[in-house]
Amino acid sequence: DWDAVLNVHLRGTFLMTRAFARAVKMQQKYEQGSGGTAIVNTTSLAGLLGNFGQANYSAAKAGIYGLTRTASMELARIGCRVNAIAPVAMTRMTQDVPALQSLGVESMGPSHVAPVVAWLASPLAQEITGRIIGVHGTKVFEYRVEQNDGLDAPPGGTTWSPDLLQEHAAKSLMD
Repeated sequence: DWDAVLNVHLRGTFLMTRAFARAVKMQQKYEQGSGGTAIVNTTSLAGLLGNFGQANYSAAKAGIYGLTRTASMELARIGCRVNAIAPVAMTRMTQDVPALQSLGVESMGPSHVAPVVAWLASPLAQEITGRIIGVHGTKVFEYRVEQNDGLDAPPGGTTWSPDLLQEHAAKSLMD
């Protein structure tokens, strides 16, 4: 199942991104198009935060996060924006999830996701690229990987040891 899931989700997203970028480049070459195009990928809460029992799916969807961020940088030169959505919605695939069952289709239906995709694909979001937008019912927000201040250098030395890391990690690395 590992290869099948990664092939569908991550490789499939890559192949579509590559095909789209090639088509945009050809259009620009022959028609002097000005770009202004957009890709909206789909990642998942499982890929961004993890989910027990879904290592293959989580890995594929986490890869889409990285692909989206990198493609947004690489395709900017051809005027293509690349973003992703991370929806949580009541669908046939999630109808057995107890938390969603209690909320129902009305508040957690895919109808809440579609306007976000339309917005990201439209000229209204022309300044937005490399972003991962969460859509959980009516709640819309951005997922971010953040870096804390960390530790600059070990006290009295140039290389961290496991003992020094243990002594300082809890208060500096894990905040």
